[in-house]
Amino acid sequence: MGMRFSRAAAVEAVKNRLFELVAQVVDRAQQSGQLRADLTLEDLALVTWANSRILQAGRAAGVPDVWRRHLGLLLDGFRADRAHPLPQPPLSPRQVHRAMLTLGRRSAGDTYEHPATASSSPATTATTRRSRTSPKNEGSRDRDRS
Repeated sequence: MGMRFSRAAAVEAVKNRLFELVAQVVDRAQQSGQLRADLTLEDLALVTWANSRILQAGRAAGVPDVWRRHLGLLLDGFRADRAHPLPQPPLSPRQVHRAMLTLGRRSAGDTYEHPATASSSPATTATTRRSRTSPKNEGSRDRDRS
């Protein structure tokens, strides 16, 4: 972060304070029984990422407020009275950080997938390696994205 912002210490302090405030709000809402007990701050990071992509897509499609519906659906799912057991555990802070780095690289046009986040199957590894090194695979990668 220090290389991107001239006032990195100030930005870091604000980020830390925001994190603390959000943690307090989540804790209070969980203590009051209004927010599902298993919601984590890492879950909120996923919601933010998802909603930001919907915001971009909505603008591109000419419906810039579509994110409001998506967020409303998500917030309803956070209510304690609607909670059901979740099929997966939450991400760890480290996993969230790795995901943020991966998303940042991809949004900048880098398609390299870090080995720690890639599938470990031999077929996937070989395909990923081929995709990065072979120019003749450019067309097949484009087909896979659609």
